[in-house]
Amino acid sequence: MKLAETVDAGTSSHLSGLPIRPRPGITESRHGYLVRVANANGYGSLTRLCAALKTTHRRTEDVILQSLDLTKDELENLEGPWPWYFRHEDILHDGLCKADYLTGLFRWCPQCLAESPYLRAKWAVKFCVTCLTHEAYLIDSCPSCQRRQKIEHFCTRCTCGQSLSNCKSLQAPSGVLKLQSALIARSRQYEAFNLPRLTPSQWIRLLEKIAALTEPSHKLRTGQVAGLQSLSTSIIVVERASQFLKNWPIGFHTFLRDVQEKGAASFSLQKTFGRLYHWLYVDLHDQEFSFLREAFDAYVNEHWWGLVCRRNRRLENKGANSARASIGLAAKISGSTPTRVKQLHLAGLIEAKKVIHPSGRQSWSVPITSVAEIYVLAAHSIDFRSAAAYLALPRQRVRELISAGVIHPYLSAGKGNSSTWMLPRYELDSLVLPSLQPAPIESPPCDPVTILQALKSWRLESGAFIALVRALNAGQITRIVQTPADTPFGKMQLSIKSLREWLEHWRKEHLLSMSISDAAKILGLKEQVAYDLVEAGLLSARMERSGYARRISNEEITRFQATYVAAATLSKMLNTSSRGLIARTQVTPVTGPNVDGKRQYFFRRSDSELILSQASRSISFPPL
Repeated sequence: MKLAETVDAGTSSHLSGLPIRPRPGITESRHGYLVRVANANGYGSLTRLCAALKTTHRRTEDVILQSLDLTKDELENLEGPWPWYFRHEDILHDGLCKADYLTGLFRWCPQCLAESPYLRAKWAVKFCVTCLTHEAYLIDSCPSCQRRQKIEHFCTRCTCGQSLSNCKSLQAPSGVLKLQSALIARSRQYEAFNLPRLTPSQWIRLLEKIAALTEPSHKLRTGQVAGLQSLSTSIIVVERASQFLKNWPIGFHTFLRDVQEKGAASFSLQKTFGRLYHWLYVDLHDQEFSFLREAFDAYVNEHWWGLVCRRNRRLENKGANSARASIGLAAKISGSTPTRVKQLHLAGLIEAKKVIHPSGRQSWSVPITSVAEIYVLAAHSIDFRSAAAYLALPRQRVRELISAGVIHPYLSAGKGNSSTWMLPRYELDSLVLPSLQPAPIESPPCDPVTILQALKSWRLESGAFIALVRALNAGQITRIVQTPADTPFGKMQLSIKSLREWLEHWRKEHLLSMSISDAAKILGLKEQVAYDLVEAGLLSARMERSGYARRISNEEITRFQATYVAAATLSKMLNTSSRGLIARTQVTPVTGPNVDGKRQYFFRRSDSELILSQASRSISFPPL
């Protein structure tokens, strides 16, 4: 007959002790120890043992403890809460409460269980997920049948027959092991993140807050985290917390940056960081958690887009080390105006943060590092009217320089919502002192002309001024030695000869049309001859819309050169005069003094071979 049946047959009042009384292990779970006693005496569960020893005049738990006859040292080896149905007062260490422990279930380390087959009290803490001795994760379910183990039926084997000490456990990462070492506060094997030492109850409070922060579905909830009875849920929470506390405070600052990027664009810390702000300064107000607030203050002062000031009464520095300033303060320090600072930001020249409140009011903040940039921009810039006077050029010419990209304005009428211009002074200076290569300088001065004089009297075509500036910077036009060195760009003296040569070359390559005078220069003719050719219809010219000027296209110049040749050109080949050439050939000129009364003879180029062949068999015609 079983021992339990023998006990049940009698009365518990006559039972003075238990036949088998196992001794407690070091830091053994109270609940697990009592279950082990019940199993050793054949009851199968603690509840059956309690029913067998129940009396009317004494508490059952007192009877059990008296029957075990435990010494004081043995009682001190037991840790953790009593079973929930015991009326004994729980004497828990480190400020923990019954809610911090598992209820009805147990976790275990297979290797520890193989060495000593009893449950450790620390395994019952909900946030305990590793064994620090073997650096592995705990297990809470049978690897064979996947059934979670109940503590009332604790045994070294599952009901399916699988040995609980013969299970494979996974290796735990170092970050999780460090956090477990800090939480359990028994092992000093790992350094706990270089953080102040917290009690286990304080660590649990912190882990609950971190779990709610890092889990989106729990972000706005308070209280305990659901599902911690399951080991998988506890592992997720602890792993997230280890990342949160990794390389303190880098991991925390990374988390804050993610929260800020996803949060509302507001100058309110509570709206930006949500419940985190309240938890740091209200829920976790203890002095032991001051390291959290210090790290948060440091992040806000350095990275938050808002302003830290006296209204943020919970912060320590109150803006003393803030990395941002109001737009008014930034303008005052840099010697600018708030409007100008806003315009510089809208133009993309400085960094700033703008927040629009529900009322429509706008708030601005500027990084302290941008204040120096604002000062430099304001000190080294010039408005449009002053720029024209500085260069000694008409304002229209300054607009040409801007349109051509020679000058890049910081602000303009269509940039940054500005109604005024802001031009970089160094780009204006670069026109006078070219940075590419120095232009050739002619000395002593001869036939000089200033750039302003050329612009006013030379009637430069569209695009010629910009080409002139670039040619001057490239050293293609000769300059005259001048003093002083700060001569305005418009008063810079150039060689007339060099300027004319460059201008003729440029016109030949770039102009689509030109005046009759310019066409005569390109053809190497006198102006009157060019006008005669136009009147004779040999050189086509179109009338401008104004009706006062005629223009000749580049294509027409090319066509004329390919169709006609001057008698003077052919006569030079024959070493004779134009009249001598006319007398020696039977070919009739298309125009000339004896043909239509014009000043110069011209032949068709197609007849030139016949003319030359009559004079000499070896003369070749020059290429077009």
